[in-house]
Parts: sequence; structure tokens; C-alpha cells
Amino acid sequence: MASQKSNIKRKQFKAEVLSGHKDNAVEVPFDPSDVWGVAPKPLWRGRRGHEVQGRLNGFPFESCIVPRQKRFFMIIDEDIRKQANISVGEIVTASVKPLAKKLLNDPNQKRKDIMPLENGTRFVDFTLQNQDGKTITLDDFAGKWLVLYVYPKDDTPGCTIQGKSFTASKKDFDDANIAVVGVSEDDVDSHKNFCNKFAFTIDLLADPNHELLQAASVGRSEYKGNMYWDRTSFVIDPEGNLRKTYLKVNPEGHERVLLNDIKAMQDNIKSMQAS
Repeated sequence: MASQKSNIKRKQFKAEVLSGHKDNAVEVPFDPSDVWGVAPKPLWRGRRGHEVQGRLNGFPFESCIVPRQKRFFMIIDEDIRKQANISVGEIVTASVKPLAKKLLNDPNQKRKDIMPLENGTRFVDFTLQNQDGKTITLDDFAGKWLVLYVYPKDDTPGCTIQGKSFTASKKDFDDANIAVVGVSEDDVDSHKNFCNKFAFTIDLLADPNHELLQAASVGRSEYKGNMYWDRTSFVIDPEGNLRKTYLKVNPEGHERVLLNDIKAMQDNIKSMQAS
């Protein structure tokens, strides 16, 4: 049997060196997951991407490819740029292959690879579909507070309570500039049926490949012989930074706890800005 490693081939492309806030970058004309079948992994501050190695105009280097608004960029460290003797705006030839060898849906991928998120750091840059098949990203909520709540399974008692509670209190969250989305490993069709059955007015995001669930370090617990993702809520500020995490949530009344806590955070920020 041919090894999985032999299927991973080096990709070559040409691109312009772009200036960045700290380092430089080049746009990558392909999706690494599709081309290599290699799972994105947590890198820093909630960002997921692909670690790569290769050559830049013949100069050996290591870097990472990260997604940004449905495009992909490879980071070029400033020191590497200088050592390779290339300039911003220059068209360079890159030849890269992944450092990571773990394939998508690899059952041997362990949770030890997942870095826990810390308050004050950027939340996971997720890209998931809602119950209508519409693609939703973290950047869609820029300028708003966001409650992203993880629940175990569609159309189960506790998860139904949460969906109904957030739907009933949606106006209160909207008035406070807070968006609410639910996430589970169920697929789009399951979410659509769940929303239609109970007339939910909030978005439910489908994460059947556990991309967000793993990147956000959501825990799992056993129930009647099956493993389920723990009921977890994340509060994310208008800049996309994690402010608070609630673990193993009680679905009864949790929406009010979140609303009151976020309003307190908002008031605290206003007080600090006024002082």
C-alpha cells in the first residue's frame, strides 16, 4: 500500500510580496487543505493554518499559510525577506510543502495538539455554514459583540431549551449590539430541520469536521456510551477577541447570564474610555 506521505507534493507558484503590519506575505493561489489533504492546525491567537517548508527564490525557509476572508496568505518573516534579498512588491517564485503530516479526519490526531484560547486573544477565525447553507465567518461580526454557544446535538432537550431561550431574547441581544450563534457537529440539513421545527431566529453553524470545536479547545464528555461536545459558551468582543468562556453550561437561564455579563463588560469599557 502506498504511504500517505507520498501523496503530498511540493507546490510551486509565483506571487507578489505584500507588506504587512509586522511581517510580509504572499497570496497563495490554492487551498492547502484541498491540495494536500492536510488538516489546518492551531498556530497563534486562535488562528488556524498550515505550517510549510520550502524555498523562496531558491532560499530555504519555513513559514505558515493562513486563511483570510476566503483567501490564503503565506507569511514571510522580515528576517527571511532580507536574507533572501527580496523586496516588497517583487514577484517571487515559491516552492512549498507542508510540515504537518496529519491528514484530514486522521483518527490519530490527538487533542494535545490543540492550544487553549486565552481571554484577550483573537478568537478562532472560523468559516462555517449556517442552517441555510450560507457561509459565516468571524469577520462577519466585526463591530458587534458575539455569543458563540456550543451545544451537543440538535433536537435534544437541553439544546432545544437554549435555542428557544436565545430566540425569545433575540431582541434584547440585538438592542445591546450582541449577535448570537449556536454551533454543533450536526450538518446543515440537521440544523435546518431543527430551526424549522422550533421556529428559531438565530443562526446555527454546522461543524461536522470539528474544525472550530477543536480549535476552540471545546471539551467532550461521555453520555450513554457516546461522546458529545460539552455545552460551552464564548463571549467575543467587537474586535474579535475572546472575553470570557463558560464551561459545561446549564441551559436553563444561561441567556440572561450572558446578557447581563456582556452589558457589564460594555459598561466597564465605557467607564474606562470616559475616565
